[in-house]
Amino acid sequence: MRRRSHHLAAEVFTKRPVAVSLTLCATAGRRVFQDQRCARAAVHVIGRIHGPDSRMLAFCVMPDHVHVIVLKRKHQMQSVVRQIKRETTQALWRLGVPRPLWQRGYYDHAIRRNEGLFKTIRYVLMNPVRAGLAEDWREYPWAGSFDWPELDDAFLDDRVAENVVMGELLGTD
Repeated sequence: MRRRSHHLAAEVFTKRPVAVSLTLCATAGRRVFQDQRCARAAVHVIGRIHGPDSRMLAFCVMPDHVHVIVLKRKHQMQSVVRQIKRETTQALWRLGVPRPLWQRGYYDHAIRRNEGLFKTIRYVLMNPVRAGLAEDWREYPWAGSFDWPELDDAFLDDRVAENVVMGELLGTD
C-alpha cells in the first residue's frame, strides 16, 4: 500500500505564487537555537534564501523549531525546506552542533486569502510572546520579515493594506 504524503501537492505551486507557512522542528525537541550563535545562523540562512523566487515574508526562530512564511513563485516547497535545513545544518556544524539537527519532514500550510496573510504572520511573530521569551514580538531578535523590515502592529492590523499586499504578492484582485 502506498503511503500518502501529508505535504501540499506540487500542483499547488505551478499555477501561481502561493504563500505557505512552514514549521521545521529540531530533532528530539533539542533546544539548539537557544544558543544565540545558532539562532543568528538560522536567520542568516533564511535571509540568504530570500529572493524573487522564494520570498521570506516572515520568520521566527524558536529554541527548538523555526517558522517561515514563504511566498514561492516556482518549483516545489520541498526545495526551500531542503535548502534551509541543509544550509542551517552546515552552519551549525561549523559551530560544533552535532548532527542530526532536524526532524524528518516538516509542517506546511497554504495560506488562503480568506484566512488572512497578516493574521498568519502575526501568529508566527507572536510565538516568542506566547512562549514567555519576550513581552513584545519586536523585542525578540530572531523574528521579523525580510520583505517588510519595519513591520509593526498597525501594518498587520490594516485590512486594506493586507488586501493590497495579497493582490500584489499573489497576482489576484
